[in-house]
Amino acid sequence: MRQQGEEKPTRQQDKGENMSAKDFFKDIRKSSTELKSLEEESERLFTMITSTTIKPKEVDVQTSPTGDKMAEIISKMLELDDKITEQKRVIVEKQLKAEGIITKIDNAKYRAVLRWYYVQNLKWREVSDRMNYDMAYVQRLNGEALAAADKIMKRN
Repeated sequence: MRQQGEEKPTRQQDKGENMSAKDFFKDIRKSSTELKSLEEESERLFTMITSTTIKPKEVDVQTSPTGDKMAEIISKMLELDDKITEQKRVIVEKQLKAEGIITKIDNAKYRAVLRWYYVQNLKWREVSDRMNYDMAYVQRLNGEALAAADKIMKRN
């Protein structure tokens, strides 16, 4: 189920068909960001559940509002775990497809930029540090790498 304001993926996005390389690789990065958000929410709920204490005044033999809240939190955590598992499956599929494209690119710099930025979800600064190039040059390489990936995607 989609959250309010969340865009519904098109059939193209679901299958990666007829997408530009730029859109395809951005989608991988976006999926990783979404996974991180879900994991952070799960962590928040876990912290909430483990830090909840029952005060003596709240304990009632016949009803326990704290217990109901706890059950609600646990239920939400289980739903989130299912979403996280599904998101991981989707990301692995996309990353495997991306790797299939990346390995066909002849230029090692292009492969590195695509892997580090889109697949490993590093920030531009981290990619530029690893490559020992300034950020503007790495971003230019990115544009060239996406163009190379586009040609490969159109051939397939």
